[in-house]
Amino acid sequence: MDKNVKTSLTKLGNQNEYFNTVMKKLVLNEHLTSFEASYILACARLFIREYEKDTLKNSYVELAYYIILKYSLNSNDYKPLYDFSVNFGYYPISNFILNNNLIGELSIEDLIIQNNINEFKKANIIETFEQNKIRKDIFSGDQLNQSFIAPTSYGKSSIIIEHIKKHNYSKIGIIVPTKSLLNQTYKNVRKNIADYKFILHDDMYDGEEKFIGILTQERALRLLENNEVFFDIIYIDEAHNLLKKDKRSILLSRLIRKNKQKNPIQNVLYLSPLITNSENLKINENEIIKEYKIKHNLKEPEYYLYDNDNFSYKNNRFLGKYYLQAHYDDLYHYIIEKSVSKNFIYHRRPIKVEEIAINLSKNITPIISTEIDNIKSILKENVHKDFKLIETIDKGIIYLHAKLPENIKDFLEEKFKKFQDLKYIVANGVILEGVNLPIKSLFILNTHSLKEKELTNLIGRVNRLNEIFEADVNNLSMLIPQVHFVSDKDFNSNENMKNKIDKLRSNVFEDYVENPILFAYDIDKIKISYDKEKGETKASKKEELRIKNELIKNFERIALNETNTPEETLLYYLIKNGINNFYKINDNFIRLLLQKVETYKNNPLNLNKNFLEKLNEVFIQDFIEYIDDNEIKRLQNIEARSYYKAFIKHNHLSLKEKITHQYHYFNHIVKTRENAFHYMGESFGEKKLQTTDYEDPRKVYVNLKEKTPKELVNLAIVKIKLEEDFVSFKLNNYFNLMIDLELISQGEYEQIVYGTNDERKIKYINMGLSINMINKLEKDSQINNISLDDYNNLVVNEDFRVYMHNLDEYSRFKLSKVIL
Repeated sequence: MDKNVKTSLTKLGNQNEYFNTVMKKLVLNEHLTSFEASYILACARLFIREYEKDTLKNSYVELAYYIILKYSLNSNDYKPLYDFSVNFGYYPISNFILNNNLIGELSIEDLIIQNNINEFKKANIIETFEQNKIRKDIFSGDQLNQSFIAPTSYGKSSIIIEHIKKHNYSKIGIIVPTKSLLNQTYKNVRKNIADYKFILHDDMYDGEEKFIGILTQERALRLLENNEVFFDIIYIDEAHNLLKKDKRSILLSRLIRKNKQKNPIQNVLYLSPLITNSENLKINENEIIKEYKIKHNLKEPEYYLYDNDNFSYKNNRFLGKYYLQAHYDDLYHYIIEKSVSKNFIYHRRPIKVEEIAINLSKNITPIISTEIDNIKSILKENVHKDFKLIETIDKGIIYLHAKLPENIKDFLEEKFKKFQDLKYIVANGVILEGVNLPIKSLFILNTHSLKEKELTNLIGRVNRLNEIFEADVNNLSMLIPQVHFVSDKDFNSNENMKNKIDKLRSNVFEDYVENPILFAYDIDKIKISYDKEKGETKASKKEELRIKNELIKNFERIALNETNTPEETLLYYLIKNGINNFYKINDNFIRLLLQKVETYKNNPLNLNKNFLEKLNEVFIQDFIEYIDDNEIKRLQNIEARSYYKAFIKHNHLSLKEKITHQYHYFNHIVKTRENAFHYMGESFGEKKLQTTDYEDPRKVYVNLKEKTPKELVNLAIVKIKLEEDFVSFKLNNYFNLMIDLELISQGEYEQIVYGTNDERKIKYINMGLSINMINKLEKDSQINNISLDDYNNLVVNEDFRVYMHNLDEYSRFKLSKVIL
């Protein structure tokens, strides 16, 4: 919101008593007299005129739209909303009103308008004027780099599909931010596009000239680095992530640069709901990005505040007003009172996500439902009978976070979409990027680390447009999503919820460029935090940041394979495999490590050692002072290495078998060790443990002796995912490095990572089947019913489909993620 507009609207609300009174009644859904209705609609027309004088003052038309939308919904008089939607190209609304006969008998003019609206029909969707124009412009443009900036649920996925169909690209990369989005995107794209090899893992590439790679930035980089191949076009989903300064953002910018190095005429299409200025995505000064942006959002959220004193308020974001509503016993009664058919409750920390779900469930009576009983049976059979989510699901509540087993998380998401009895989903940031769920109300219980753009993205998940306009009933009220900021000292510490709401008065927020690889990066615009008690100053921390940035830039130069010496070559391998993130790297470290690698390889006695012993002897035991990652430091302990040897060996087991093994291991610790503190990381850690590895110890341990058997089971469930992530994102990096440095053979690598040397099985694993599932298919004589088509995509015959149909529901679900 423009500062002048914000000031004008604040003054209007404070100084014009009648306007303020009528707006309050409108916001609180109170009945308006005919005069009040005429007055507020006349105000809306005045706001529209102000916008028409200066279209940069978008908040005026947003306020006019809000007034008209609220009036129409509250009074069931849809003529003003119809007129507005026709004039401003909000054709999905116009079409819905006409098709549902919400303005009574149609005139000749209305029939002409309806005919014209049909020109904006794409497949089964009516587009807004902006959508339609921008889509055509994107497809007709010949610019190498383009961006499509649009609110959540404005068809970014369909843009990718249609763009591929319109152009004759051979090698296509669709880069998604999370592994959980790989299958969702794959299904959507493969359902609409044929005649390509589909690649979801870098090891799936087999020299194909025509392929679509649906990959994370890590997998896409490995594909480019390990093969003579490049992308003709890269689609960057959730492109705002490029602005951040974290390891994955650096990798994303590296991917773009690496592909440009291999293909100077690469095309890039950036897609995001959160970019203010696409110039900020540029990696170099000469780059040109043609921006296509949808400015108008059909959804206009309403914000509620539940404060620490248990009072609730409704907010008017345009005037900055809060209207007192009611007092509640506690936050759970508030959530239950304000809940609708599908509710999303957000908290950042996984341990709190589970706590909220359990506490909420204590305030709700069990649901009698055959489907709920079926889900409980599946979870008991495939996870554990003491899985505490079984208790919450009995009350229509599921919880999700990144520390739950992947297949279970995906299975629960699917059930939440399908069944009305599942009314609540409690989750953290796993939902923020791309996961499409039927959420109709949002409760935010923690705003830590959620800046305005992240909040906007979260809020955008509520009431997706297709759920509104493809419904058989009047769902236009969903154009005003209900968003509740629930303040509670146990869940939000010192964050001021009201301040967060106030910052959302504007729908336009500046890009904050933290990635030092981007051209727009300016260290003078970075917020510098420092601790005076530790003797830090703003200047000293800024200098520290400058040195780190220079190191990152040097690493990125090396990462593009600009190497001249053996030391730089070694550093290249470290960076390529992400190992540089685990160390404080300097010239002395590189020199010593190079000597260690060469000496170790020349000793025949080392060849037959276990891979984790090799890892420890080469990269850990002599370099503790350089290691900057406490999880990696743990590998110096023989107990840790023994644990991971067993963990990797058990990769072929089912989830339930893994949980049972982990539970027995916990019991063994409790019974045999005096110190039963066990590492669980920051997500579930409860205790500090002062050791030589922790100068500033965090709460990353639990005392297993304090836990009941049921609590140990649920810790085991989380521990399995924690360790799978550690193996996938850290240990596997070392194994890739050890292949590059010839410290392990290809056969060893395959046994470690895949649990088999069978090339056919490895192909199927990379296509998404687990080794456990492949072994089951082999046991059931089904492996020969799977084959590859002419494009090397996995296909099955009719016998397999019959077999799949007769499987239990959970096994069928796991296969359906891979087999369409």
